[in-house]
Amino acid sequence: MSLKIMLHGATNCNSSNYGDYIYADMICHYLAERKIGMHIFQPSDFFKKYLKKYNILHKLNPLAMDALVYIPGGYFGEGHKAQFKDNIIHWLRFMPIGILAAMLNKPIAILGIGAGPLNSRILRSSVKYICNHAELVTARDSYSFKTLKDLCPNRDYIKESFDLILTNQELKNHTYVSTEECAHRTLLVHYNHSVEALEKFAEAVKIFTNKHPEYRVIVSSDQILKNDEELFKKFKRIVQTANCIYHRYSSPEDMTSLIGISDLILTTKLHVGVVGALLGKSVISIPCHPEKTIRFYHAIHEDSRCLSLFEATPADIVEIMESNYSHKIEINNDLVVLADLTWKLFDKFIAGVR
Repeated sequence: MSLKIMLHGATNCNSSNYGDYIYADMICHYLAERKIGMHIFQPSDFFKKYLKKYNILHKLNPLAMDALVYIPGGYFGEGHKAQFKDNIIHWLRFMPIGILAAMLNKPIAILGIGAGPLNSRILRSSVKYICNHAELVTARDSYSFKTLKDLCPNRDYIKESFDLILTNQELKNHTYVSTEECAHRTLLVHYNHSVEALEKFAEAVKIFTNKHPEYRVIVSSDQILKNDEELFKKFKRIVQTANCIYHRYSSPEDMTSLIGISDLILTTKLHVGVVGALLGKSVISIPCHPEKTIRFYHAIHEDSRCLSLFEATPADIVEIMESNYSHKIEINNDLVVLADLTWKLFDKFIAGVR
C-alpha cells in the first residue's frame, strides 16, 4: 500500500453532513477495494468515527501525498447570497490544499463537483487555478460543467457527468423495513437548521395531514444540531398533530434507513432528496440552497417538485405536495450512465498515478 491519496471535500470544519458522508464513503470504499492508502484532509470527528472501517492513514503530510482527490460536493461555488466574509471562510475551507497540490505538480482529480455561481474573484481565480492543474474534472450537472469550461476552455479533461450518488447500488438494492407496526404512510420532514423552512413546512404539513390523516410525520435533520429539540417543539406547536415524532440524526446509516421507509419526503437540502429519488420516493424539495438544488430536479425532469425556499409560501408547498405525493420519482437510466462516467474516468486516473 505504497500509494497515498489525499482526499478532501466538505468533510472538515466539524461537518456531520449526510450527503457529504455518502460521497466520502463511496470514494473510500473504492480506494479500499483497491488497497490504496488514503487520508482525509482535516476530517471532523464525525467522519473519523464513521469512516474508521476503512484503512485510513492517520497522519499524512500534504507534501508527501501522491495525488489529491476532491470528493464530490457543491463547494466549487458560493452559498446563497454569500457575503465577502462567507467567501473568505469558504476559500479557507476548500482551496489551500488544491492550490498546494497544483504548486507541487501533484496529480489532481476532482469528482462529480458542483460549481458556480463564482462571483467572488478569490474563489473564481482559485477554482480556475486548481482545475487548470488537474488531470480529471467531472461536473455533476450541465451548469457546473459550463461554469468550469468557461473558466478553463481548453481543458478537454473537464467532462459533464451527474450526481455520483445515483450509482450507489448498495443503497438502491438494500431492503428498508420499518420496525414499527404501523398502518400509516410516512411523511419525512427535513427543515434542518432553517427556521424559515420550519415555519413554512409546519403550516403546509398541518394543512396536508388534515386532508391526508393516513400520514404519520417524522421530523429529522441531515446533520448534528445543537438546538434540534427546540426546533422540533416549535414545529409541533404549529403543526398541531399528535401523529408527529422526532428522529434525532446520529448516524448516516440511520438517516438512509429513515429515507428508505418514507413514502413522501419534504426537504430543504439537496442530498436527502437525491437519496430519496434514488430509492424511488416522492420528494418535494424546497431548498435553502436553490442555486445548486434546482439544477438536479431540472435534470431529472421533475421541476414541478422544486421551488426555492425564499419564494415558496405554505400554500405553494401544499399545492406541490398535493400534485406529487402519489407519484414516485423514476430516474432515467441515461442519467445513471452519465453519473457512472466519473467512475470510468477515475479508474484511468488511478491507473496513471500507480
